[in-house]
Amino acid sequence: MTDRAKRYQFYNRSRKVRAVSLDPAKAAFLFKIIPCLLHYNKPNLPGYIDEIDCPHGIFRFLPENYLEPRLQKQYLPNFSESADQSKLKQSAPAIHSLMTLGSIGTIAQTSRSDCDYWVSIRLAEIREAGRDMLAAKCRKIENWAVHRGHKIHFFLMDTDQVRDNLFTDATDSHDAGSALQLLLKDELFRTHILVAGKMLLWWLIPPNLNENQYHQYVEKLVHKKRLNLANYVDLGYFDTIPTKEIFGACLWQRNKALDSPFKSVLKFAYLELLMGQTDEFFPFISDTIKRLVTFPEQLAASEDPLAPPMIDPYLLLAQEIVNFFHASKMAEEKLIRKCLFFKTIEGVRAHEDNVHVAILGLMARWNLLPEDHHLLLKDHCRSFTDKLAMGNEVHNFLLASYNRLRQISPGVEGNQAISQRDLSVLGKKLFSYYQDKPHKINYLQSISRFNMEEESLTLHLKGEFFVYAGKWTRDGIIDQKPEPIAHDRNLAHLLCWLIINGILQKESRLYLTTSSSPITINDIREMAAVILRNFPLVSFNKIKATEMVKPEKTVKALIIVNWEKNPIYNEEELSADIITANNHGEYFLKPHKGLTATKKSMGKLMIRHFVSRWNKNLEIFIPSQPRRHSLMQLLQG
Repeated sequence: MTDRAKRYQFYNRSRKVRAVSLDPAKAAFLFKIIPCLLHYNKPNLPGYIDEIDCPHGIFRFLPENYLEPRLQKQYLPNFSESADQSKLKQSAPAIHSLMTLGSIGTIAQTSRSDCDYWVSIRLAEIREAGRDMLAAKCRKIENWAVHRGHKIHFFLMDTDQVRDNLFTDATDSHDAGSALQLLLKDELFRTHILVAGKMLLWWLIPPNLNENQYHQYVEKLVHKKRLNLANYVDLGYFDTIPTKEIFGACLWQRNKALDSPFKSVLKFAYLELLMGQTDEFFPFISDTIKRLVTFPEQLAASEDPLAPPMIDPYLLLAQEIVNFFHASKMAEEKLIRKCLFFKTIEGVRAHEDNVHVAILGLMARWNLLPEDHHLLLKDHCRSFTDKLAMGNEVHNFLLASYNRLRQISPGVEGNQAISQRDLSVLGKKLFSYYQDKPHKINYLQSISRFNMEEESLTLHLKGEFFVYAGKWTRDGIIDQKPEPIAHDRNLAHLLCWLIINGILQKESRLYLTTSSSPITINDIREMAAVILRNFPLVSFNKIKATEMVKPEKTVKALIIVNWEKNPIYNEEELSADIITANNHGEYFLKPHKGLTATKKSMGKLMIRHFVSRWNKNLEIFIPSQPRRHSLMQLLQG
């Protein structure tokens, strides 16, 4: 048992080393600062809960080995402890184990990677009230981390429930969490890094045992005193996934694709791999990783033994997926290789050539590179046309994969593991993204909106406004006839469409070809800045389930008045576009004619949705023009 534990510890350290090599500052924050905040509950630390019984503390955690003076000065300058406080005086720390979950410490980690933590607790020890206080503490730490540039999330997981594969309470902390059950447990086994506390007993139990053999093996180890169960987190027997969970997972990934389609392609491909057999239950890949790490003697003759530092969960999963699609002779293999490639390098800055070389070397060694990877790497900042084409290809795959998985498990919708509430939440998010509605500004089926930004955009007025990627002159457009990104008679609508789809962002440079229109490039830039300020990019995965179950409600509005700068001789000649955003992530633009109609809509916004200047969720923008001041007074009067 000692040798296997040591081999696991070596592997765990190598994962941390990988995370440090990719981003030293991020790794220090995740592996040193966060556990200290969970270990203590003190007024001068982020996450403090003013309750004497607030659970805290991590099993056998020694903060003095983590909280280096440099880090303390950088992140926790107000924290100090006396000598008698250096050790937590708590006989039973609330947290048995703290583990990361996901891409941290793998080739898939990027500068944008969020970090999910699996926090192992026992409700039998801290009770419901304690769990609620610890959850509040975790939310405070999450909010504090965001202001430090790090997005983290804590899953409070009751060990006793998870051991029995019960996730009702465990996933309540995550929106639509009932879609994430055994797949979440599988992801933990495949990807986790032990940050502090007890290691998983799972690493010391041979793979391919049935449930009875599993329990007998554990009892034998305890009886022979080869291990003390109190020093491990036992999450129980686990080697299969019921088909009824697949439908919820499909819906979950369809929602994830609204923000991160590359990643969702891989997740859907993994679901197809799991469902690519005819049995009722299918094995997980996590056992492959266990054999490589702690049971190398059980590797098949065709499996290459790897030293712990070479074991990368992301690469192992990617290889299994690619091999499955290749063996199945499915045309999507090429797309999956491209998505693997783009997902891996999407957070790497163009100037980090050494990182690119390292990634290419690893992916080549694992035979995961797409055939045209040199062109893809060179053209990582692809044209808008290429981004859109790739986005359409990805969304078509997601729809086709979704339909295939439903056909593999017919009737599963009536017997799914996902709750009706979460089914409704995920369904509403999909409708918000895809459904057409009157005056709605539609989303593109593109790659991630957060990767659609164009460095430069040129507006060209020819009857209506055309927008082109790059910097163009009027003559250049006439001579070379480039393909426009979009065109629209309404400039406000066009700018808003560019912004909500991530094409026009704060760093984008705007240009205007010569025009006889009274609208200047300064007017356009000012209008774009106002829209950007009021309507930041939507992340559908961050819209709370509590909002999605509520009726649609306008939460923000912007009124753009007379952007065409037409002469106004009476109040009813005034024109205004009212842009609104609702709590479901949708945007609308409705034109208005006349002061009476505009003020009537403003009144409805105030009465029905509490949207007004006094509530600081309504703004009025009027481009520079002779009557700007008087128009503003009319609308504010």
